[in-house]
Amino acid sequence: MGNFNTLQALDWDSDFFKKKIAKIDLQDIELNSTQINRLIADSSFDLIYCFAQADEGEIPFITSMLHHAMWVDGKATYLKTVEAKSIDENPFFESVRHIDEDLYDLAIQTGVYSRFHVDNNFEQNQYKELYKKWIENSVNRTIADEVIVYKENQKNLALITLGIKNARTDIGLLGVDEHARGKGIASQLLAYAECYAANKNFKEMQVVTQTQNEPACRLYEKYGFYVDSLVNIFHIWK
Repeated sequence: MGNFNTLQALDWDSDFFKKKIAKIDLQDIELNSTQINRLIADSSFDLIYCFAQADEGEIPFITSMLHHAMWVDGKATYLKTVEAKSIDENPFFESVRHIDEDLYDLAIQTGVYSRFHVDNNFEQNQYKELYKKWIENSVNRTIADEVIVYKENQKNLALITLGIKNARTDIGLLGVDEHARGKGIASQLLAYAECYAANKNFKEMQVVTQTQNEPACRLYEKYGFYVDSLVNIFHIWK
């Protein structure tokens, strides 16, 4: 068997996807490629997430070094210093505690750049079910402290989920319906998030997104976020 202090089993992912899944962080270990490949080959896992430093030159290096490694995601963590501010009450904003089909649809739309969508080894409906579970657990406040929607004519056109991570206000999901984009709604939601963070006395807020999601990256950078860290993620299927 492999060294399971290095290969970390992921119980939640394994239960959800009905596969044995683990992860390995190449930034935290000193094993050479032969040792890593042997470790993976000798394990009983079906899928291993591999995390590595986000250097573009590392992508071809990793894919050549590790057998069957497929690059699936560049993960960018954005930070912004919170400015104390107040915003006018927005009549289109509403805090929600009940799920509906609009929210399911919005959550699925936020996941189009997800590695679970990009990797065709997952069935198409699995990434959708993952994001449905994400919004369900946000609305019931299991993984979020607040869920705000932008609503017009009784239809939810956008959403943002807010929680706490690393002593910062954390934006989990942020999405605008494809038919309502280009109207500044996402920026309004970010302004709400910053006001929310200031009222909670947080000094920073953060959001994690895919580097290939260029519209989201442009949005955050325009609003004043900066990249704090970058990680490349690979999937290794056995």
